[in-house]
Amino acid sequence: MARLRASRWNWPRLGTASALLLVASALAVGPAAAATARYASPSGSGTACTAANPCALQTAISGAAAGDDVNVLARRGDYHFNADLVTDISVPIHIHGVNGRPRLLFASGELKVIAATAQNLYVQGNSGKTAVAFEDGAIADRIVVTGGSGQHACYIRGSKLTNSICAAASSGDIAIESDSSNIFRNDTFVGGTEAALKAFGRSSDCSCSAAKDTLVNVIARSAAGGVDLDANSDGTATMNIAARYSNYGTTSKTGAGAPTMTTITVDATDQHASPTFVNRTAHDLHQTPGSPTINAGLNSSANGSRDVDANARILGARTDIGADEFVPPPGTKITKSTIRPGRHKASFAFAAIGRASGFQCTLQRVNPRRPQPAFSSCSSPKTYRQLKAGTYRFKVRARSSSGVDRTPAKKRFTI
Repeated sequence: MARLRASRWNWPRLGTASALLLVASALAVGPAAAATARYASPSGSGTACTAANPCALQTAISGAAAGDDVNVLARRGDYHFNADLVTDISVPIHIHGVNGRPRLLFASGELKVIAATAQNLYVQGNSGKTAVAFEDGAIADRIVVTGGSGQHACYIRGSKLTNSICAAASSGDIAIESDSSNIFRNDTFVGGTEAALKAFGRSSDCSCSAAKDTLVNVIARSAAGGVDLDANSDGTATMNIAARYSNYGTTSKTGAGAPTMTTITVDATDQHASPTFVNRTAHDLHQTPGSPTINAGLNSSANGSRDVDANARILGARTDIGADEFVPPPGTKITKSTIRPGRHKASFAFAAIGRASGFQCTLQRVNPRRPQPAFSSCSSPKTYRQLKAGTYRFKVRARSSSGVDRTPAKKRFTI
């Protein structure tokens, strides 16, 4: 059963519209002249929080003034936390990962983005607590969240979430729980055996009589035995889930106020055929070729310009449904080959046709009686030495988040 939460914190709450307007207005004008760029790293210390002398992430957040930009440095290792990481409701700041997507790993505690903006972060929870909470006008984009067993991945109240992933453990629990009214665009929610999105109408957590979640280009899918969209009312506030251009299969209305105080507004643009992912169990939620969500969403500037991986938000005729914009597997070409039989050596240069994240190579003897080696990671140029006499076939294929080139480039040669 979902955990019915009392008020999470005793800070004053803004109304949804005014909270979003407040933060959006701060973003629209860009950083103020007095705004400071602050830097954090996993091994940071002190209070300077500069690019040359970064500090701890909580120090960078706690010392920030309104409008400050907190740069979370990636590629210096993972950030490990044993307590909550919290932004101040009275100090709207911008937190974002740079030089890659930094990993925030919580042994206990959670990330609480309160009235701030967050972008390009990976958060993993493992403490029985919700991994990330977005509250009171938070605006978050390109956030990847995975929850541990028996915990929510995400919680949201009066905020906006775009191009992001919330994935609960497959054994149970909720991908994202919501209170008040929220906006979701191009998100992917994958829940366990409880719910993908569980939206609550309860005045205690929204200071309202009516709550509404607006979904555009959203994938919401639970594991077997769960429900994709669940509208819940405790009888003190109504809850409406309104979905357009979204992918889900099952819906339910629950709580003391159901069904009269719960509604799920569907649209003819919604789809119900299951999306296909690279590896749902491992939370690799990139789409695979043929997924019905590809080129099936609504084009809008409100979606943002980049998907969860910072690829262009529209790569085909239309944006995709979900956080991931499908990138067709790249092609591959061999640009140069140098064969030196006398030295028992062969070298190959190659390149991708399209977008690639790397390459895989194999060198096979042209002899069907021998087991052939599998593809393994490689880079250009690839050189083979001390080759025995015989005939060989070199193969190379580019790879990307959506898969590998199904027709590898190849070169046959003899030593």
